[in-house]
Amino acid sequence: MKTTLLFYVLIFFVSYSVSTSQDSFIIDKKVLKGVWKGKEINYFEQIISFVLKEPLPYDSTILKTLGKRFNAKVIEYDESDGYVTIEKPKGADIFKEIAQLEKDTTIKYISPLIQRMTYILSEREKEILRKRVDDSLQALKKKATKKASPKKNNEPK
Repeated sequence: MKTTLLFYVLIFFVSYSVSTSQDSFIIDKKVLKGVWKGKEINYFEQIISFVLKEPLPYDSTILKTLGKRFNAKVIEYDESDGYVTIEKPKGADIFKEIAQLEKDTTIKYISPLIQRMTYILSEREKEILRKRVDDSLQALKKKATKKASPKKNNEPK
């Protein structure tokens, strides 16, 4: 039981952390092959990720501001580390776009969004897995609560 639960928890965290930030926009993106910094990579069409040297505070206008600045749709922004993921217009050569953006002095690191996993769970699969993990955790909590509560043998009936 503990091994199974541990397995589900591990799968949940791996799939959740990898897919939550990507599943909303990657499902419909084509994976292309290319060369980046001398290595063959699989990358997502139209998608560029980068890190800002100085993260900007998140507010209601930040995505629009970044989108206009980089002429792209901002898909993800993390103010804690300045990580930005953008989607360039269809047909854009992202390697040329990256070469242009590399000149921007506010960008610390930039690359195409590289495919790191070959399998990303669908929303339904994640939902099922989350439910299984939640059910298993609730069962463990109940079991722990039963063990922790003292038995009362002398209660009147």
